Amino acid sequence: MNLLLDTHILMWSLTHVSRLPAACREALVSPENEVWVSSISVWEIRIKAKLGKADAHEGLRSAIISQDMKVLPFTLDHADAVSHIPLYHRDPFDRALLAQAMTEKLRFVTADREIQRYAGLVDLMMVI
Repeated sequence: MNLLLDTHILMWSLTHVSRLPAACREALVSPENEVWVSSISVWEIRIKAKLGKADAHEGLRSAIISQDMKVLPFTLDHADAVSHIPLYHRDPFDRALLAQAMTEKLRFVTADREIQRYAGLVDLMMVI
């Protein structure tokens, strides 16, 4: 299974793994799964850190690499796919991640209940 992590799931997996349910932790380390991190998530973390809304996480890049997570760049196809996503959720970072999951056929891993409204468009793994 190919998993795309929502930004908060990425941060929890790197700094507060105990926040994740056991089934999610198992999915993230299973050799059967590829875990993807979007360049959008790294951008979001950096912006929120500058605004004082998140920890800077200085070792973010090396942590992603050391955990064998694959990095998904945000492409023109992803940007175009945003136009096909209903405006249930106005957060531009989440909309970009949803567009990537939809375009690349990845299961989107999130704890954001608002994202559930997109279940018809995107394969979701809800972590609640």
